Amino acid sequence: MLVRFSYLLVVKGWWLFFNLFGRMHTIGNKHVIKESCILVSNHVSHFDPFAIAALYPHKIDFMAMRDFFIHPLARLFFYLVDTFAVNRDKVDTEEIREAL
Repeated sequence: MLVRFSYLLVVKGWWLFFNLFGRMHTIGNKHVIKESCILVSNHVSHFDPFAIAALYPHKIDFMAMRDFFIHPLARLFFYLVDTFAVNRDKVDTEEIREAL
């Protein structure tokens, strides 16, 4: 329950930020998949995952580099927004299972 509330709070906060200070819009909303899917993005900024979450109408489970989870406050934030860590240096079947 806390994770769901935290996720919604963060997503709606970023949605407000992007709508107040940016000009973001989506194209092709009729093509949004309503079932479970894997959404892959080649992002160029650390803001891109937040922008995607703010614009995408369904909840997203994110994966992030394990290096981002070193600091305790960052780890707490990532836990609250339902993000899991992956090691980019080796393939781990448990991480693949969690992603699916």
